[in-house]
Amino acid sequence: MTGSLHGQKTPHTPNGILISTLDEARARWLGQRIPTPSGRFVPTRLEIDYRTTLQPDDRRVRVRFIALRADRTGAVLREIVQNSNTQRVIAEAVSEVELWDASMSSRLKMSDEQLAALRRLSE
Repeated sequence: MTGSLHGQKTPHTPNGILISTLDEARARWLGQRIPTPSGRFVPTRLEIDYRTTLQPDDRRVRVRFIALRADRTGAVLREIVQNSNTQRVIAEAVSEVELWDASMSSRLKMSDEQLAALRRLSE
């Protein structure tokens, strides 16, 4: 996934911008790969390792995802944030996501199809 860092101009790593970028990219990436007729994946844990500060040329970033593990209610993902042009790693993260039904405020179990799709992403 490629995205923008919302007009960031100063050389530092503002947590909110990076977390927001990861959330948007993760939701888009999962939404394009895992059919979810009801519910959506929500992050339940996020661990970020900052590798370098954001620079003015980091306005466009690429977030790569690798599914590390999947079970009936969610997955663990490795997330790598890179400068789109130079491929310089800005941050690496590990997130846990669960399939969630907002209307019922409860966790959903993934179907066999959803689980198989997630597991294919980890191969």
